[in-house]
Amino acid sequence: GIGGFDEEHDIVYAATTPRHGGNKAPFNIYKIDDIKGTYEPVGNPRAANEAIANEMDYDSDKLTLNFSDLTEENSMTATIKNDFNFEIEGAFARFVMPKGNEYEITTGDGYIKQQFEGRENQIVDVKMDVPAYSSRSITIAPAD
Repeated sequence: GIGGFDEEHDIVYAATTPRHGGNKAPFNIYKIDDIKGTYEPVGNPRAANEAIANEMDYDSDKLTLNFSDLTEENSMTATIKNDFNFEIEGAFARFVMPKGNEYEITTGDGYIKQQFEGRENQIVDVKMDVPAYSSRSITIAPAD
C-alpha cells in the first residue's frame, strides 16, 4: 500500500510488497545516462529488491547517502554507504552550498559533474564509485 501525509508534515510515502511473508519495499536500481537518454539496471534483480538488510527494519537501508554539517570554511562531506553485493558506479550526490564560491573536491575519489549558481545557493553535483560492501566519502570546499 501507499501511505499519505497530514497538513503539518512533509509528504511521506511508504510501500509494501505483495510478496507473502514479508513487508520489504521492492525497488530497482538503474544507472541513467542523462546525455544519451539511456538507462540500464544495476546489480541483480533479487539483490536490488532486498533494499533493507533486516526484515521490517526500515532503518537498515542497504544504500544510504549522508551529508556532514557545513563547516565554517564552507566545506561539506558526502558519504555513500553501499551494503549491496555489487558496485554502485557513478553514485550521485548533490551538494547545496553557499552562493558566491566555485567548489572543488578536496578529499575523496570522484569528480564534479556540474556546478551552477542557483537563486540562493551554489549547486554542486558529484559522482563517485562505491564498491560492494563499502563506504566512500567526498569533501568539497571553495576553490583557491
